[in-house]
Amino acid sequence: MNKISSMAFMVITAMFIFFQSCGDVDHSNPRSVADKAMEYYISNDYEGMSTLCYPENTNRIERFLELEEYAKKNPDIRPKSTNKKFKYTDEKDHSYEYRVKYDYSFTNVNGKDETWHMTVILNNKEGKWYLDMVK
Repeated sequence: MNKISSMAFMVITAMFIFFQSCGDVDHSNPRSVADKAMEYYISNDYEGMSTLCYPENTNRIERFLELEEYAKKNPDIRPKSTNKKFKYTDEKDHSYEYRVKYDYSFTNVNGKDETWHMTVILNNKEGKWYLDMVK
């Protein structure tokens, strides 16, 4: 019973955060959601990313919240990079999802500049766009 209560609390918290964050993201515009997802990504803000998910997609929300807890407990899991920024490169509208591509540039801990090619995948639910994943 304790696990169920804990999961319910996480879902309610995520939904509260979701409704609080709606003011700065236009869910009718996939690019707005994708840009915000990348902002959260480069800040290692998994809790923020969970607010962009479809509220009824509790599995995805819980996964982002678990990543947030893991990152808090293990602060050294990601190297501390600097000069983080992202640049939009392309987008594709598929019948079942929307994919927005970015170049994510940063300076790693060794002082070397790196660029990763990232894709934000969104799903349309009830006429609005929601985060599915960043890869």
